[in-house]
Amino acid sequence: MFDPAAFAFLTDLAANNSRDWFTTHKADHIRLLKTPFAHVLWERQDACATLPCTCPGSRI
Repeated sequence: MFDPAAFAFLTDLAANNSRDWFTTHKADHIRLLKTPFAHVLWERQDACATLPCTCPGSRI
């Protein structure tokens, strides 16, 4: 599901937590984390829809 390189990216991000570093590596973030996570959410949306919403102010 997640490429092992995603964990290396997170390790590098922790060691280089700056806007400049992230901007340079933003394509890696999208490829390794954002897109795969969006796919997980898309695949599990039906299961998530049945969970009770406990957000303050929620009208659901």
